[in-house]
Parts: sequence; C-alpha cells; structure tokens
Amino acid sequence: MMNSEAPGSEAEAPVHQPLAERSSNEVATIADVARIAGVSVATVSRAFNRPEMVSEKTRRAVSSAAESLNFHLNRAASGLRSGRHFCLSMLMADVSQPWYGGIARAVDRICDSEGYAVKIRSFSHDRQRMLAYLETVMSDGVDGIILNTGDELDDPEITAAIERVVASGVSFVLIGQRTSAVNSVDTVLYDDVHSAYEAVGHLHSVWGSKICFVGDIAGSAGATDRRLGFDRAVSELDIEDTVLRLGLDGYGAGHGYAAMSALLETANRPNGILAVNDQIALGAFRALQDHGLAAGVDVGVVGFGDVEFASYLAPSLSSVSGCVDEIANTALEMLFTRINSPVDERLESRTVVVKRALTIRESSSGTLRRI
Repeated sequence: MMNSEAPGSEAEAPVHQPLAERSSNEVATIADVARIAGVSVATVSRAFNRPEMVSEKTRRAVSSAAESLNFHLNRAASGLRSGRHFCLSMLMADVSQPWYGGIARAVDRICDSEGYAVKIRSFSHDRQRMLAYLETVMSDGVDGIILNTGDELDDPEITAAIERVVASGVSFVLIGQRTSAVNSVDTVLYDDVHSAYEAVGHLHSVWGSKICFVGDIAGSAGATDRRLGFDRAVSELDIEDTVLRLGLDGYGAGHGYAAMSALLETANRPNGILAVNDQIALGAFRALQDHGLAAGVDVGVVGFGDVEFASYLAPSLSSVSGCVDEIANTALEMLFTRINSPVDERLESRTVVVKRALTIRESSSGTLRRI
C-alpha cells in the first residue's frame, strides 16, 4: 500500500512493492514509479526535478524503481505543465575558434547531465546575424540564453534586442562582455587587463624590452582589454620607445601570419610577442619560421586561451589560461538560478570575474633561447 503524504512532505522510502503485471508494450508512468517506490507522485516529481528537496534514501528508492520500470521522465510533458522547455540557447561569436568551441562543449556536457538540451549557434562576429538570432530566441522554445562574445555590445540596437529577450521571460547570461543598460542579466568576465599585464612582465624579464602586441582588432572589447594591460605594463616598465603594436582585421592564424610576416619584411624584429589569442600566435610561429627564426629560440611568444594545441606545438606555446570549465560552470549556475527562481522574485544582476593564469612553456621560458 502506498504511503499517504501531505503535499510538500516526504515519507521514508519503504522496500519496493511489486507492481501488477503489465503487457510488454505498455509504457510505465510516474504513478507506477511512485507505487513501486512506496511514495507519492509528488515525491517522485521532486526527486526528478528538485532532488535537493528529498532525502538520499528516497532518491535511491525512486531511482531504483524508475530503473526497474525502464522509466524516463517525459520532459516535454513536464514542460507543458510547468511552462519549462528544458532547452537552452548558446549564441557565440565564432564556433570555429577553439576557445569558443571549448566553452560550447563544456556547456553542452553540463546541460546534458542536468537534463537540458542546448541549441548552439555561431554568428561569426557578424553583428546583423547576432541581432537576427536574438530576435528568434523569444520564439525558439528555450528557458535561457548564454551569449558568449568578445565583440563590443555598447550599441542601442543590441541593448534593445537583449531587453526584449529578457522581457519575454527568457533568462540571460553574458560571457566576456557587460551591458550596463539591461537589468536582470548576469555576466561572466575575465581579468584580461591583468593577464596581459603579467604576460608583458614575463616577456620583458626573459626577452628584453622590444615587445610586440599582435592583436589590435577594431570592435573587439576582448582585444581592447588585452591592449590596455599591455599598455599599462609598457608604461610602468618605461619601454614605450621600443614596443610595437600590430593591427589585425580578424582572429585567425592567417591574420597573425600576415601581420607578423609584413613586420619581419621590414627587418624590425621584436624580441617578444604577445598575441591576442593562440591562433594568432600560431600564425606568428609560422611567420618567424619562414623568415629563418624560431619561437622560443630567437623570439619569445605568448598567446591567450591555452587551447588544446598549445601544449603540443614545437616549441610548446606559453598561453594565458582559457578557464573553459570554470566559465561554463559559472555561467550555467547563474542561468539555472534565474530559471529556477519564482517568476515574481526579482534577482539583482550579478557579475563574476574569472581569474586567468599564464602557463609558461618553451615558447617564452628562455630554456631554448639562442645565446
């Protein structure tokens, strides 16, 4: 006999009780799980949707009963009752870049463990595509959106689009950028100014004062922050007369290769290079090679993002960490907090700054440096 429970209470989970025979093609229901577990349907629902509200003993009983019946919670039906879609949207600047791809994989992995699907879209640093995607989110059947971009968002049209998404009831988290004009939007930032500052100090201590910043990219707030850190270190070290800055029109290895090749053609060789990301550093590696030089031997090189290939290059690439898992976890914790909060509860916007560290490898350590 099933325990009777008052709504919101939880009875101790008894030993499983047998279920009447059913035909092999009959689908188990949540009521069947409750009967076998010896608890109420409400307790089974809480065990699936709010497991922190039930005891470990009850969770085990419900899980065992569900497994014995090959029962899987019908998210679509649950969504119809709760207004939830159990689906998120992730909009990113460029999925072809390894760091963005790493964040997307981490988000997808975490969401899968939480019973959420993820719709992943890339707008390739195209402002109009980003605006178009933001407009479709409201009718896309999602509970929340993560916008991951280093592109500048201080634009009235973009701000208005984000405000419309939030007003429609879709929870919103930004990675890499902040937008002061929108309430109820949480933000995950990283300390790129400080990270670039530290990287310049490292290059200066090992390779001297002729350091080149490769990555002045118009419209990129991320590149701007790294340039600010570079400039701050240059000012404190009093080496402005010896440093170089290269502008780029893109984020790929080809852009880094072209810019560094053009510089080396002038015979104005730097002693150290700070690249705005690891792909640009990779392009600089090849440009140095094509001009009879070697990273880590003749010129120190540091990148940003610490993507997977960084440690496998020869020489291995020094890089500022990408913090992929920490950023993904932080963004989703913020998003799920908003999604799970009562509709009438107004949450203040939150900002979390993730600290990034420089991993020093052969490309800048000085261990391979030509004497």
